[in-house]
Amino acid sequence: MAVISVDAFGSPRRATPQRRSFRQRNAVTSFHVATDKQPTEFGYELLKLMGTAGLRPAGLARAANTSGSTITRLIYGGVERPDSNTLHRIARALIEATSPPGLPSAEAEEAVNELHNNLLHAAGYRIGAAPPPAPVHRLAVELNQMIGAGTPLTAEEVKFLEFMADQLMEPYRAKLRKRAS
Repeated sequence: MAVISVDAFGSPRRATPQRRSFRQRNAVTSFHVATDKQPTEFGYELLKLMGTAGLRPAGLARAANTSGSTITRLIYGGVERPDSNTLHRIARALIEATSPPGLPSAEAEEAVNELHNNLLHAAGYRIGAAPPPAPVHRLAVELNQMIGAGTPLTAEEVKFLEFMADQLMEPYRAKLRKRAS
């Protein structure tokens, strides 16, 4: 036979649930999200930096003023090309978490910019690198060798080659102009 407790007025009392502490209700049991996905190369770099700063994804998200899901997507590759501003806020949060109190603002800003550039590089951005030159046709290279600086040809031969090349290309220039406009 089940025993039902009643309150002072004879009404059945509901069973009160076991009270759990704040820590139990909001327990973070793992640094990684339970998923079969592995962190990307960028994600591993970010995880190392977070570990050095002693931050978990939620803490980094709060410090960087972004969402926890953004940090998770950055770690596990849900973002193909992270936003530069987001990476800058993350860099600032990581530097603030690891730098000693009272660090001069100029030094802190320099450290933030350096870490931001490292994060951009790790995310696949090309920093300060000139784009690769467009491939040049072999005839253009050869013509440049013939009429360019350091040519073994005489001035008359260079002028003749320039004239002939100009005459050959003139009808095609008109087609290129029409296509460009």
